[in-house]
Amino acid sequence: MFTLCRRVVLTVLLFSFSHFLLAEGSPENDLPVDDVYSDNTQETQTLAVISQQLINAGFKEKAALAEQIALSGDDQAVVILQALLDSRLYYVKSSGQLLLVDSSGEPDSALDAFTQQAVTGLGKRDIKKIGVNNSLRIALRSLISRAQISSKYQPQRMAAAQNLLKSSDDIDRTFIDQAIERETDDNVADVLYLVRAMMQLKSDQATQRMEGLQTLDGSLYPEVRVGLKEFIDGFSDEEKQSRKHEYQLAQTTLTDIEKLVTINGYIENLYFGLALGAVLLLAAIGLAITFGVMGVINMAHGEMIMLGAYTTYVVQLLMPEHIGLSLVVAVPAAFLVSGLVGVLIERGVIRHLYGARWKLCWQPLASA
Repeated sequence: MFTLCRRVVLTVLLFSFSHFLLAEGSPENDLPVDDVYSDNTQETQTLAVISQQLINAGFKEKAALAEQIALSGDDQAVVILQALLDSRLYYVKSSGQLLLVDSSGEPDSALDAFTQQAVTGLGKRDIKKIGVNNSLRIALRSLISRAQISSKYQPQRMAAAQNLLKSSDDIDRTFIDQAIERETDDNVADVLYLVRAMMQLKSDQATQRMEGLQTLDGSLYPEVRVGLKEFIDGFSDEEKQSRKHEYQLAQTTLTDIEKLVTINGYIENLYFGLALGAVLLLAAIGLAITFGVMGVINMAHGEMIMLGAYTTYVVQLLMPEHIGLSLVVAVPAAFLVSGLVGVLIERGVIRHLYGARWKLCWQPLASA
C-alpha cells in the first residue's frame, strides 16, 4: 500500500514538473508588457490624430477611421480598437483626451489611451464614452483580427485566425493567402486554411467550392459545421440534381464531422471519468491506510482534498506571472498543508479515540 501511494505522488510531481517545463520554456507564450506598445513616436502621433477623430464621427465614419487605425502599423492600434469594441474608450469633454476606462465606467480607473498613465481628478460628468453599434462591432472584430494576424506572438495569431473563422465576410481572399504564406506555425496555418475554405464555399466556381469542401473535412470547429449546414440548405431541388456531386460531397463531409464530434464526446466523457475515478481512488487509499494503521475510520478525506485544492488556488493567485512555476510550488505545498492539518486533527481528536471501540464493546459485557 505504501509503495502504491509513493508511485501516485511521484506521478503527480513528474506531471507538474513537465507542465512547468512546457509552460516556461516556450518563448511564444511570454508576452512582455513593454512590447505591447510601439516605440515609434511618429506612428503614435499618426494614430493619435486618427483616433481623435472618433469623438465627433458618425458610425459610418467610425468604421472608416477604425480601418485607418488598423492600417497604421502601430501595435497600439489593437489596444484602441479593442477598447472601442468593448465600449471602454472614453474622452475628456473639455480637452478631447482619449481614455481607457474599465467596464464599470468609473473615472477613477481611467488611463491615457496612448501613454497608459493614470488620469486623476475626473468625475463622471467630465468624460463621455465613444459609442458603437452592432455593425461597427462586426467590423471592429474583423479589423482586430487582421491587425493581430501579423503579430509575432503565436497566441495572438491563433486568436485572430479563430476570430476570422467566425466572421470572414469583410476579409479579402488575397489577404488570407498572404497570411498563410507568412505563417510559420502549423496550428495557426490550419485555421487559416479553414478560413479560406469557408470563403471558397461562396465562390462562383465549382472547383473552388469542391476544394473548400475537401479542406473542411474532419474539422471540429462549430463554425465549420454551421457553414456546411447553411451551404447544404442553400441547394434548391434543381441544384441538387445539377450539382449532384457537390451536394453529396457536402453531405458526406458534414456526416464525417458529426461522427468525429460523437467520438470526441465519448473520449471526453472517458477522460473526465478517469480523472474523477483517480480522485476517488486516492480517497479510498487514504481511508484504507488510516484504518489499517490507526484502527480508526477517518472520513475527513473530502476536507483534506479541498484543503489541497485551495492551497493550489492560493499559490497560483500569489504567482500570477508564473503559472507553470506556481503549479510546481503548489503541489508540494498542498501535501504539506494537508499533512499539517491532518497532524492537528490526529493530535486534537483522533488520538482520544484509540481503544474506544474496545471500551464500547467491554462496558456492556462488564455490566451484564
